[in-house]
Formats: sequence, C-alpha cells, structure tokens
Amino acid sequence: MKIMLFWVAQFVGINGGIEKVFTNFANEMIQRGHSGEMVYCTEKHGEFYTSINPKVNIINLADYLPEHKFESARPVSMKMVREFWRIVDRNHMASFVRSFEVKYICNSIKELLENINPEIIISFSAK
Repeated sequence: MKIMLFWVAQFVGINGGIEKVFTNFANEMIQRGHSGEMVYCTEKHGEFYTSINPKVNIINLADYLPEHKFESARPVSMKMVREFWRIVDRNHMASFVRSFEVKYICNSIKELLENINPEIIISFSAK
C-alpha cells in the first residue's frame, strides 16, 4: 500500500514526541512492506534526530512552495493582525494563522498529491 504521512511542521533538528512517532510510524510501514512518503514543511534544511529507513521518501513541502518559503512567507500585515489577535483572543490568533497557512500551501499539496497519488494519507497536523 502507498502511504503518505503528512505533517505541516518543522521536522529538521527537532527531537520531540511527535517527531519520534512520525518517524517510527514511517519506518514500521516500510518494514511491513508498504511504500511510504514522509511530508513535512519548513524552510530549514539539515539532519533529522531520528533515523529514517532509506526506503522512506522524505519530502519537504516547502520545496513546492513559491520561492521555497513557508515560515517567512507571512506578510507584515498578517503578522500585525496576528499580534492583535494574540492580545485579544489566543484561540482566534491560532485559527487565523492556520487559515493563512492552509490557503498558502493548498495548491502545493494538490500538486504533491497528484504527483505521488497515495492510497492512504495519515495527517499528524490539524492544518
């Protein structure tokens, strides 16, 4: 089965719980005979803390984004509105940021899905 693990987050240089689960899940699916992709999203490049089976196809969604930007793509006006909502209502602020990110990455996700055509997508992200 062709499985895509999807997480819209920085994965490079982070050693946390979700990172371990994300990696262990991909490694286990490969070990069970499935093919798999790990998709994450960050402008940063570097090493991963956890070892990943070489058969896992690792994809940085930021490589599909305009100018390969994700974290720095937010316009100043959006940052100002975000800071306003941070003071007034933190829940709305988080929702506001997520909605911008979803609109920004939507076309790239569509392109990626058309290229890979996975049978199953497992998302580690509410976005």
